[in-house]
Amino acid sequence: MERHLLLVFALVVTVASTAAFPAHAQEFPRWECFGGFSYADVGLGPQVNLFGPVSKNYYGFHLGVNFNPYRNFSVVLTDLGIQSRGSRVPPPFRNSNNRVVTSQALFGPELKIRTRKANWFAHALVGVTNTRLVETDSFGTIDLVRRTNLALGFGGGLDINLKPRLAIRVLQADYVPTRLQGKWQSDFRVSMGVVFRFGYVESR
Repeated sequence: MERHLLLVFALVVTVASTAAFPAHAQEFPRWECFGGFSYADVGLGPQVNLFGPVSKNYYGFHLGVNFNPYRNFSVVLTDLGIQSRGSRVPPPFRNSNNRVVTSQALFGPELKIRTRKANWFAHALVGVTNTRLVETDSFGTIDLVRRTNLALGFGGGLDINLKPRLAIRVLQADYVPTRLQGKWQSDFRVSMGVVFRFGYVESR
C-alpha cells in the first residue's frame, strides 16, 4: 500500500505545482457532472467467504458531481461507483440467482489543470464502501449479507474537451484502499464516460 500512496502523492504534487502558476482571466464551470462505465478490481479479504464471489472483476457505472470554487480547485461532492458480479453462494443460501453488488461513496478535494483541449485532475477522497449479497427470486430482491467499511480514494484522470459544456472522460483511475476487519485491502477502479459542465464564471 505504501508504494501506491507514494505514486499518488507524486501525481497530486505534480498537478498542484502546475495549478499554482497564475493564469490569465478565463471562464470555468462552477459545476461538473460525470456519468459512465466503471470497472472495479475488488478483493473482499477476510469477508470473502460471506459473499462467495466468482471473481474479483466487477462491472457497473460511475457517477460524480463536482463544485468548482476556483479554476484549479474543485470539491468532489459525490463520487459514486456501483458494480456487480455473480456469486457462488455459500450454504445455507442455495438460490443460483445471486449477485455481489459493491459500491463506493466518496468525497473530497480535487486539483485540476485546465487547457483549451483537455483537463487533467487528481484527487484524494474519503468515504465508505458497501458490499451486498443479493438474492432475486419470484418474490423480489433481498439482501442476504450486507457490510459497510471505511474507504479512501487516490487517483486522477483526463477529460478531452469537445465543447464548453461537454467533455469525454477517457480515463479515471483510482486506488481504493478499504478497511476490512482491521486490515487494509487494496482495491482498484477504472472509469470512462461523459462530463457535463454548467454555470460558467470568470476566474479571479
